[in-house]
Amino acid sequence: MPTTTYEDENLRKNAVLRAELQEVFASDLSYAEDLDPSDRGNSRAIVIGWTYTGRILEIGIEYFESEGREHIFHAMDAGKSYKKRLPREDETMKVGEKKLLAQERLNKLRTQAKKEISVAGTVQFRMDEKTMLLLMKAADKKKVPLGTLVRMWTVERLAAEGYSK
Repeated sequence: MPTTTYEDENLRKNAVLRAELQEVFASDLSYAEDLDPSDRGNSRAIVIGWTYTGRILEIGIEYFESEGREHIFHAMDAGKSYKKRLPREDETMKVGEKKLLAQERLNKLRTQAKKEISVAGTVQFRMDEKTMLLLMKAADKKKVPLGTLVRMWTVERLAAEGYSK
């Protein structure tokens, strides 16, 4: 498994968290395509996808294959041209020959990111104020912490949908 390094100044400047990068890489709806090689002659790709909070990021990756390393050199909110390329949930991803290598690399990143997210055990998401207040009220009524209630209901729903452990 390749080592991943980050351009931390770029992440800070654009207020992008490493966890958000992992969320994009983990998503089956993320999109990848090859870019022109870097000045060093390394392969590069751009990945566009959603974080768990609905933020759409564009992420530039340079592959240092001789070192077994991937370097995230660019990460920011996706521009309009990239957002238009994203597949929707009801669309099948169409991958042309030029995009195949980038998509294969993204699939490897996806597997790695899903493992890291599942080990961390943390998910972030947004909720409207009214729903959040109702959720807090339900947690208070059941006399359990809010996070415990959300976990409990999530596990129950997964089991009801047939996704049991």
